[in-house]
Amino acid sequence: MTESYSPTPVPTVNGVPFDRVLATLTRPVSAADLAFRQQGKVSQNAHGFSALFVPYVEAWLIRQRLDEVACGRWSLTTTDLGTGADLDGEAVRVLEATLAIRCDDGAVVARSGVGEGTSAKAAASDAIKRAGVRFGIGEELYRYPKVWVKMQSAEKYAKPAEDPEQAFRRACQKAGILVPGSQADASTPRQPDKANHQPEESLALTSATAELRKILDAAEFTDVERAGMERWLTNPKNQSVVAVETKAQSALRTLQERRQQVTQTAAAGGA
Repeated sequence: MTESYSPTPVPTVNGVPFDRVLATLTRPVSAADLAFRQQGKVSQNAHGFSALFVPYVEAWLIRQRLDEVACGRWSLTTTDLGTGADLDGEAVRVLEATLAIRCDDGAVVARSGVGEGTSAKAAASDAIKRAGVRFGIGEELYRYPKVWVKMQSAEKYAKPAEDPEQAFRRACQKAGILVPGSQADASTPRQPDKANHQPEESLALTSATAELRKILDAAEFTDVERAGMERWLTNPKNQSVVAVETKAQSALRTLQERRQQVTQTAAAGGA
């Protein structure tokens, strides 16, 4: 007797296969749609003043991408996690945002992110961006080179002496990375990869960061602990493979210890 085989139906969103939905969400962001923020203090050397800037996507782009592939099929919920402290010890609001896409068959695919800010609105925006990254939106930004921008002075609120976007394009060009949306990118934008001569150090750092976040996704860690680790990751001093791998090993030991404590407590209770 010959057994029949029925392939598992592919989930769809508004009739579009989910793999195509993800392909659209993870499409590299054009340089013109990126925003930049200063990270750390201004440095001074023989060439003048400069500061490290990092590219990021704003919440509107997350919403735009979701509308593009799941119009009427996605939702956003936020949860207030209370207050925390930033790298300078200042009090901040901490919120969790969950983005959910409902497939045509009723199945829901959700991703969450924890953000912080000086207000609930700022914290929600940060959380939405982090949840968006979990869907792959702007994930390639973690693999771009560091961007050093010339500054007008070393004062606390000094302004850039050049356009951070231009400095970003220059850094990518120096690293041999094709920037999506540039004149050289006449075809469909692609993620920077080894074919674009991306430094191996950057790939290793991305892999180590992903592994650390995977460990922290365990139920044994709290949202506040995850938010604290995200703050740690944004510190320029910690953006090295050795630092992140060391932190991941520490987090793994903590996870194992907590699970062992649960097991021992359960065993004692059943004795």
